[in-house]
Amino acid sequence: MSPNGQAGYELRHLPIVVDQIKFLAEQAAVRGMQPQLGAALKTVLEKLRKEPSTWGDPDYNLKKPGGCVYHGIVEPVIVTYAVFEREKIVLITKVRWLPDPEDD
Repeated sequence: MSPNGQAGYELRHLPIVVDQIKFLAEQAAVRGMQPQLGAALKTVLEKLRKEPSTWGDPDYNLKKPGGCVYHGIVEPVIVTYAVFEREKIVLITKVRWLPDPEDD
């Protein structure tokens, strides 16, 4: 059970993730994308709390048994995270803009 009484995964993040989200928020303000960013981050957190292993795409397994790194997309962001199934913990490691295909 999580602290709010619901079964799910405990969310944690690397310290750098706070800076990444601040940077995204600043850019979203300039681009007029605050609503999209806010909605995307809300959806990401919900998916990570409830279904991290089935929502994202697996990238590689970790040495720790039951650990796997994933990436998940909710436009306009992509999130990299690790899931530790035994402990029911999700560690967010990176949040960034989804690359724009028009930039290629």
